[in-house]
Amino acid sequence: MRTVIGRAAGLAAAAWIGGAAAAAGQGVGAESEARLRVLFSASDDTRTLALHGRELWVSDLTAAGTRMVADIAPGSADSLPGAITPIGRGLAVFAADDGTSGREIWVSDGTAAGTARLADIRPGPLSGAPERLTDTGHGFAAFSADDGVSGRELWVSDGTPLGTRKRSDLAPGAPASNPADLVLNTEHTLVFVAEGPCAGGGTCRDLHTWYLPGDSIVAHSTRRRDANWQPRGLVALGDDRVLFSAFTAEDGRELWVASYARQSARRVKDILPGAEGSDPGGFAALGGGGAVFAATTPQRGRELWYTDGTRAGTWLVRDILPGPASSSPEFLTAPAPGMVLFAARSAAGRELWVSDGTREGTRLVRDLFRGAGDGLGTEGTSPFLAPLGDGRAVFAAADGAGNAEPWVTDGSRRGTRRLGELAAGATGSDPADITPLGDGRAVFGAWGAAGDEPWVTGGRARNTRLVADAVDCVGCGSFPRGFAPLR
Repeated sequence: MRTVIGRAAGLAAAAWIGGAAAAAGQGVGAESEARLRVLFSASDDTRTLALHGRELWVSDLTAAGTRMVADIAPGSADSLPGAITPIGRGLAVFAADDGTSGREIWVSDGTAAGTARLADIRPGPLSGAPERLTDTGHGFAAFSADDGVSGRELWVSDGTPLGTRKRSDLAPGAPASNPADLVLNTEHTLVFVAEGPCAGGGTCRDLHTWYLPGDSIVAHSTRRRDANWQPRGLVALGDDRVLFSAFTAEDGRELWVASYARQSARRVKDILPGAEGSDPGGFAALGGGGAVFAATTPQRGRELWYTDGTRAGTWLVRDILPGPASSSPEFLTAPAPGMVLFAARSAAGRELWVSDGTREGTRLVRDLFRGAGDGLGTEGTSPFLAPLGDGRAVFAAADGAGNAEPWVTDGSRRGTRRLGELAAGATGSDPADITPLGDGRAVFGAWGAAGDEPWVTGGRARNTRLVADAVDCVGCGSFPRGFAPLR
């Protein structure tokens, strides 16, 4: 992968959000493009001149319509807009640092007049540090923040100063509840993990259910006597259940399921008997109440498993790399119900695989880097799998002729092809943060003749194009990242 030299390379990940998405099923013609706006963070620094640092920009996916929205941190300083989360009504909330109030919660509608700080959660130059921003689907976002008095707690914002407030103090007083793993379980329930009082004193980390859009938050109180339970990796199964991993002294970290209706949780299966635990993770819902995930046993290594939330319905899908070695399934992504794409290692190297949760339906999609080469890079390298909404997904991969370029797949060998050679020769364009816009297209940052700039694709070579050369700088670019469509 390309090594970038210069100040821009060290900047935090940027964020893009696309707006006014076309209706489902619409093509990628002129009418669709004309209605779409995109917010993003970018840097207009060049190798010789620092102008505005990394700031908030807007684009209608044309070169002429791409410009900076606001210089939040004036001058060459970076405000580093991040965690941009659309909440409807053409608004998005995000975290940024104006250089005076620290990193706080902001809102933008893509105009300078409509971009403002919503609250100085931790007054003065210290940061409230909003994190884990999650759209609730009810016109507001939930997130964690620290006001310097109550510790890190659950906050909400509807994009207005009055509607930005601390939602609860689950660990009363100065101790922090540290909300994490915020997951929409159903249209009216948001499940998350946070610390609260233990039955025997002290604090314990437990599951909580927030009944939306009201104010009721209920702790599941399933293991609060055990401070080591530590649930994490929550994924909604599509009914009233949430799948996750949790730790007990007897079983180690194993597979659990919770029901918000019953306000209860139970261990699904002790995949690796004894205290060590199989450490399940990387959950992806398949639909129909099932999910696939990665888990580890000494006999099979870290491999792909399936569960429907019951003991009898939990099994090893396939030993992709036979024996105790691990195929290490990662970045599990569902482009359509009943289908999950993921990166895994086999005799063909680390490549793209597909699964429907059965052994027969789990196979190598295509050996992109022929032989034992790694088409998807080494373990931990994200292929940025981005579902287009029609059963296909765009991703980044290398075929051996050079570094990574954008590809598209429908899960079949024949339907997997490169979208173009954006950077001529063996250097590769290294697509990053590929993210669907919700209208059959995806946006991403990639290297080309103009440097690292924003690109858009509809999943075909003919509609994969540069959006804009946002920074007139040979061999650098604006480095856009973190796309998310506005509604």
